[in-house]
Amino acid sequence: MAGILASLWGNELFDRPAMDFQSFIKGVTFHDRGYSQLDYDAIGEVAPERWLAIQRQGISQDAGDAAANAVALLHMKRLVDRSGSEAPYDELVALAEQRIADSVARTSLPRAAFEWADKITNWCDDVAFDFSMETRFHQAGSVCTRVDSADTVTIEYDLRPEGVIAVRPWPFSVESYSGFIIGYEIEGYPERLEPVLMPFTLTPWEE
Repeated sequence: MAGILASLWGNELFDRPAMDFQSFIKGVTFHDRGYSQLDYDAIGEVAPERWLAIQRQGISQDAGDAAANAVALLHMKRLVDRSGSEAPYDELVALAEQRIADSVARTSLPRAAFEWADKITNWCDDVAFDFSMETRFHQAGSVCTRVDSADTVTIEYDLRPEGVIAVRPWPFSVESYSGFIIGYEIEGYPERLEPVLMPFTLTPWEE
């Protein structure tokens, strides 16, 4: 879902990141690339050692697309950085930082352009994560609105019944959007894969 939200980003009030937009979408879509497609590592429940190994795998991969790589790496670095301040967290943050610097150097863009975009990545990831909890939830996050400014605005989202995601102010390029994500029934997973379609509708928040 995070990649879908990123692909819809931008309107007269919210600029798109100052980079190739497809690269940005790709980076957000594969921001959790350390996990396998059919992982069984529940966030918040997996052992710290296992979680760090997943993040290390993601950080060590290379997307080929340098800009997409920097977008994904900044996300992973942020997660590790706020999860701990001692070894081995510090060592993994340092590795991520080196990989980010290498990726940014392969583009024609300044590091600041990727830091600016990372606020959008974070917001999209938060919405996608909270949606997966399948419960009513209200949250907010800050993003920058103009590529030439560090000023931020808070975007709220409200997860409602029947997959409705109400958002204000509206940062997207469409008036509304309906789609679905694919999941699997938890009973028997991952040995038995019973697909589940989870529909969602993005809509402006109206009182």
